[in-house]
Amino acid sequence: MSAPPGSDPGDSDGSSSSSSEGDNNNGSRKASSRGGRSQSVGSTMSSVFGSSKLKAPKLEKNSGSGKWKEAAIFDNWVNDAMDIQEVGELDPEDRSAIIWLDWHLEGEAKILHASYRKDPETKNNTVPEFLKVVTGALLTI
Repeated sequence: MSAPPGSDPGDSDGSSSSSSEGDNNNGSRKASSRGGRSQSVGSTMSSVFGSSKLKAPKLEKNSGSGKWKEAAIFDNWVNDAMDIQEVGELDPEDRSAIIWLDWHLEGEAKILHASYRKDPETKNNTVPEFLKVVTGALLTI
């Protein structure tokens, strides 16, 4: 259901975020400042998570050892990493995505990632290409 014209979808009471000439100043000022704040937060959320309605979960750090050696657990982590990037409007083909992925690695996986990024043959590869390599390397060790 869409909000009525002139209302802020962030307000549960459906009150207008713009001031109208007949309102007293206090009521108009409150509605206006509340609407402005909601819009700026919504805009920030949109740029970070793609939609203010959908919040991405925090991605657990993958060490590449212990439980991460189990294919099903590792595959779920890979799916979560790709989904979070999509929701966050981060292109897995972009260089910033491989940097983002590094922040969610530790231990063996982080060492493998650092080597991958330093290697002249793979340093410009994308997240999906890295995930194929890391999946093969970590699950066979």
